[in-house]
Amino acid sequence: MNKFKGIAWAIRLGVVWIFVAFSWGKLWEPASFAEAIFRYRMLPDVLINPMALFLPWLEFWCALALFLPFWRRAAWNWLILLLVVFTVAKASVLFRGLDVSCGCHGASGEGEFIRWQSIAFNLLILAGCGVARCCDSLRVKRMSHTQEYL
Repeated sequence: MNKFKGIAWAIRLGVVWIFVAFSWGKLWEPASFAEAIFRYRMLPDVLINPMALFLPWLEFWCALALFLPFWRRAAWNWLILLLVVFTVAKASVLFRGLDVSCGCHGASGEGEFIRWQSIAFNLLILAGCGVARCCDSLRVKRMSHTQEYL
C-alpha cells in the first residue's frame, strides 16, 4: 500500500504544480487567453470569452482538489478530461497547419508555438494522471476492505 501511496503522492505534486502554474497566468490575463483560444479556430465566437474565464479556474481548483481525499477522484477525472481535450486541440492545430501560440501559460507563454513536443508533454502528463488515478483507486479499494477511512 505504501508503494502506491508514494507513487500517487509524487505524481499528484507534479500535476498540481503544472496545473497551478499553467492556470495562474491565464487567471490574471483572460483577454490574452481568449485570443489564444480564438486562434485555435475550434469554438464559436460566442463561447470564447466564457471558456477563457472558466477553464483556468477549473484547472486551478481541480489541481488543488487533488489534496482533498473526498474530491480527489473527481479532480483526477476532470484533469484527465482537460488533458485529452487540450491534446486533441493541439493535434488539430498541427494537422490543419496553423502556426499559433499554445496559450498554455497565458500572456507569459506568447511565442510558444505548438509543436509535436508539446503534444508529447501532454501525453506524458496524461499518463502520469492515469497512473496516479489508478494508484489512488487501488489504495481506496484496499482501505475499504480493511474498514479504514481516507
